[in-house]
Amino acid sequence: FTIPQTTPWMIAIVYLFSLVLFFPTLSVTFRRLHDVNRSGWWYVVYLVLFVINNLILINCDLSAILICFLSLVVLAYLIILLVWFCTRGDIGLNKYGQDPKYLEVKK
Repeated sequence: FTIPQTTPWMIAIVYLFSLVLFFPTLSVTFRRLHDVNRSGWWYVVYLVLFVINNLILINCDLSAILICFLSLVVLAYLIILLVWFCTRGDIGLNKYGQDPKYLEVKK
């Protein structure tokens, strides 16, 4: 089994695809966090930690223990976010608005 050689156009397609999906993913994630009465900043913090961790992994200037620690922090943060994503949303009104599941339709 060999890994195929990546070409610049393949990398460009991956970056373009990621960029196209980034903003809709951000929107859905913020809505879901607001549904469980959490701020969208929780996801922004995760993105920043993820980018910092990957930049450190690419450069590898730090010790292996610190790299493992940062990776575990990012993983723990991701697990917390996944628990919130799977949690039932608030019923009724929260600080981000009415629950869309239980909106009353005016006649």
